[in-house]
Amino acid sequence: MKKIILYFVFSLALFNSYSSSKLINSEMTQLKEIYVWPKNIKNTITYKELENDLDFLFYYISQAYVGYEEMKLNGYDEEKIDSFIKNKYQNQENIFTKDVYEDIYKVLFKYIIDRHFTIYDHNALLAISACKNLSCLLTNTFVNEYENKYYVCETDSSYLKVGDEYIGDKKCLFYYPSKGTSIYRIGKFVSSELSNEDFLFNKGNISLKLYDDGVIQYSPTIKYHDIETKGSVYVSLSSFVLPPEDSKYRKGADLVLEKFSNIGSKWYKKQNIIIDLRSNVGGRAVYGEYAIWSLYDKKHSAFSYKTQNTMYKFLDSTYFETTTIESPATVLAHLKLFEITDELNTTYGKIFVTKMKKMQKNPQKNTFAQTLENKTTEFSSNYDGKLVFLIDRNTLSASETMVLIAKKIIGPDKVIVIGENSGGCAKYWDVMDYYLPNTGISISLCSSKNDYLENNPCWYGEGAGIFPDYWSTGQDLNETIFLVTQDEEMKQKLKGISSRLM
Repeated sequence: MKKIILYFVFSLALFNSYSSSKLINSEMTQLKEIYVWPKNIKNTITYKELENDLDFLFYYISQAYVGYEEMKLNGYDEEKIDSFIKNKYQNQENIFTKDVYEDIYKVLFKYIIDRHFTIYDHNALLAISACKNLSCLLTNTFVNEYENKYYVCETDSSYLKVGDEYIGDKKCLFYYPSKGTSIYRIGKFVSSELSNEDFLFNKGNISLKLYDDGVIQYSPTIKYHDIETKGSVYVSLSSFVLPPEDSKYRKGADLVLEKFSNIGSKWYKKQNIIIDLRSNVGGRAVYGEYAIWSLYDKKHSAFSYKTQNTMYKFLDSTYFETTTIESPATVLAHLKLFEITDELNTTYGKIFVTKMKKMQKNPQKNTFAQTLENKTTEFSSNYDGKLVFLIDRNTLSASETMVLIAKKIIGPDKVIVIGENSGGCAKYWDVMDYYLPNTGISISLCSSKNDYLENNPCWYGEGAGIFPDYWSTGQDLNETIFLVTQDEEMKQKLKGISSRLM
């Protein structure tokens, strides 16, 4: 499978427009121009332009980033960073944009644990995220669990034989049922390239080769496909990103996203619903959230603005716990995005128009908290089948949220996740790109934080993401799906799934 570099990770959480959050802090601020689209993209800038861009950078972070207070607790000092960068370039007439880009991420990233926080140099087509993804690299050594001990049952190592006992860290064992009901595959989480690793057996440390299964090709446009059998349906979606209103892909995207949101209302009678979110980097969370809610809800209503409101009233009262900041910068950023995507006349678009009018009269940075007074621990879902998610390391953001909500409200026993760990990009939310007007460099900042992930057993943190119930490489994916569904016809139709969305 081909590896790719992701140049963006995008998510927009519109549920904040509907929530009944409580104001926990408010402070006066400035109403300034912001940029959500590049004004300029230059190779070099002047010193005065650098000063101007730094002013915008610090304004964006302080006014649009929900993790700003955490950054300060971690040692972030705006004045020191400002002085450091300005002193470095004080005597230069022409300053290279690429150098500024590198300086910004070097001085900022040590204060941030947020995979959405990304800096882009659009001139050089470079991007770097503040939090790296932990990829799981697996060996070709499998062990069989018997009475809490682990014995080699298959290996490609000449230093091991069947029956040798693995006595190393259990965190390096990944449940791999396509090889048998009590079989685990040995592997390791890495954040950089690694070819071999030592693992402890009864005969000592043995070096085993680590294999990288890679990821399927990311699609810059939304692609949807479904395959149906009598008892099952397979649905794939490549992205939740909504294209601009004037894009030639917009009409098709609107149709596809609405179609995807209705998989619950259309196929709730199926014994198995397989949702393929591999390499889906996120986008508009509402479509995935709605697909799950319509499975849960006894009415199984079709997608509409009216039923979206009903869904969010349910999720706000039973599931979502968030911290959100709202400022002139965040409100104006949303309005500019909605102008591009032709959403100003939607229900949520009009809400932000009203918010902007208030900000113009009284510019404030407000912090809201939404907590659940009566936390729901047990849900009664109206879907009785099995919901199967296929994920990989580039399943991100809105895609991860869809899986997490399904686990909670459909039920952990009914929802089976297959593949590898997801990208870990769901704690910080409602991300917008803010551009520096002279360099054209942009930073992705989240205005909301998902506090409900703190004690979620499915979530292993930013960069680590969701762990699958059944680990599987592409080679064994179809067999692993069959173990869950027992649908022979679907197994035949999913031939080729190892390397692509069907």
